[in-house]
Amino acid sequence: MASEKDFETVIAKYPELLEGGLRLVGRQSLLRSRRRDLLFEDAQKNYLVAALRWQPIKDTHIGQVLSYQGRLVSGRPVREMLVGTRVPPNLQAILDYRGIAWREISAAELRDFLRAKGDEQLAKVFDAEAAAADANQHSRPSRSGGPAALLAPVERKWLDAAGGYFAAGNDLFYFFTDASIGQAAEMGVRHVYFQNAGETAVILRAELVRITTDRPPLNKLPGQAENAGRFYYGFRALEQIEPIRVSELRYHDTDRALRHDVPGARVIEEPKAK
Repeated sequence: MASEKDFETVIAKYPELLEGGLRLVGRQSLLRSRRRDLLFEDAQKNYLVAALRWQPIKDTHIGQVLSYQGRLVSGRPVREMLVGTRVPPNLQAILDYRGIAWREISAAELRDFLRAKGDEQLAKVFDAEAAAADANQHSRPSRSGGPAALLAPVERKWLDAAGGYFAAGNDLFYFFTDASIGQAAEMGVRHVYFQNAGETAVILRAELVRITTDRPPLNKLPGQAENAGRFYYGFRALEQIEPIRVSELRYHDTDRALRHDVPGARVIEEPKAK
């Protein structure tokens, strides 16, 4: 199977995979602890540092890039680019907001590019991985059930405070969670359902606006401003609904029912209207 070293070899040899007009300068010595970072000069004679990850990009990779911003190269403008086999849409938005370029390059794309270049030796390196990805795509079962939604157990005092926040005329509000809900940003999730923590029924629903790993500077309740989580989800139009027992809900893409004491936000199948 291909490795990150192989990925680096291809990008160093064919920087046009990232953008036109790049010239390889070398490795960025200030990033010596991250061996797969390459330094280029672009068409405007500015520096571009490409951080290569032979895997889907994660929020931790963005944090690594942010940690060395400003320490790259002195004397010239410097841009950063995060490159991986996949860049989820929710992380694309974060990278765009931060002004960090990104590029998504799959094993199949590399294989096809290299064969078009006549570089058969390098293309063979990616054959197995590209074939495995193709087979996985064709054998993947179609998603069953309804669309996805979020379920968020929240203490009653925070739900009451959120209701007062919207009643005062505010339009957007954020809660946070450490649960792994980032995939929800790719599923077209429209709603978040709220459960009083420790209780057995869902009682409120809101329109989900966005999911981000950036801590929002505003739109949080007094007392929550200093709290931090892995993901922040913004919502509006909070409304009371007819109670739904948590045991009637299902994890998305499975038939497994939720328990009433499930901790943290979870991706669920959208409940059917009663």
